[in-house]
Parts: sequence; structure tokens; C-alpha cells
Amino acid sequence: MSTDKRPEPPSSGYGLLRLLAWAMFGGLAARLITSDPDTILGACVVGAIAGVVLLTPLRLMLWVANPTVRKEHGWAGIRKAVGAGFVTIVPFALLALVAELLLGWNALTAFAMAGMAASSGAAAMEVARLGGKTIPNLLIGVFHGLGLSLVWTFLMLVVQANG
Repeated sequence: MSTDKRPEPPSSGYGLLRLLAWAMFGGLAARLITSDPDTILGACVVGAIAGVVLLTPLRLMLWVANPTVRKEHGWAGIRKAVGAGFVTIVPFALLALVAELLLGWNALTAFAMAGMAASSGAAAMEVARLGGKTIPNLLIGVFHGLGLSLVWTFLMLVVQANG
């Protein structure tokens, strides 16, 4: 007798870590144009909010593309899976922080874009693990990561032009 039970959605208890990672990216970006602590703190808040907002399209695309997961786990399952996969962004934010503040490297964009791309793919694979199809989910993750990278590039151009 086999028990063919699908895995449960992972815990999304890492939301604070994700918010801190996005806040670090926002603060480091502001630091490129100003040394004013209030402005940098404001950019941290904007970065954290952006992290919440920018995951919504990925969740929606994965919701539409995975009727099996949607039926079995609902919106909460997809939300938790995307959240758990996006924890992958934390090491990239820490590396960006160390590179920028301790080593004096200008590596923020490289770490931010790599983290967004890797995290989008990891989030899509978490949904696939719940019973979704691997290839469509991976493609959604790749295109979402590409979109985030393009948004980051555009925003960095705007920040640097106004700095």
C-alpha cells in the first residue's frame, strides 16, 4: 500500500528576512546618491514595500498556471511556496551589503539582479514541488526574474540620473 501524498506548502515564516533583504537593496541604492540617513531609511522602507508588491505578479502567474496546486492548496499554498522560495534573496542581499560597505566594491546591481533571478526560479520550483508542472513553472520564474532585473535596471538609471 503506497501513500501518494503531495508535500505540504512550506512555512512562509521567513517574511521578515525577505523584507530586510529588500530593505537592504533599497538602502544601498539610496546610498549611491546620498549620505543623508533619513533618505537612506526612507529608501529602506520603499525597498521593503517593493519586495511585497513585486512578488504579487509571480504569485498570480503561478496561480493561473497551476490548476492542480490551486485546487489542492489554494492561494495560501502558492503564497507560502513563493515566499519560501524567495528567501533565496537573503544571501544575495548580505553579499551586496558586505561588498558595498566592507569591501568598497560597486557590486549592488550584480547581487540584486542575481538574487532576484535566482529567487524567482526557486519560488517557481517550490510551487512545482507542490504538484505543478516543472517546465512551465521554471519559465514563469525565469521571465519574472528577468522582469525584476529590468525594473531594477530602470530604477537604478532613474536614481543615478537624479543623484
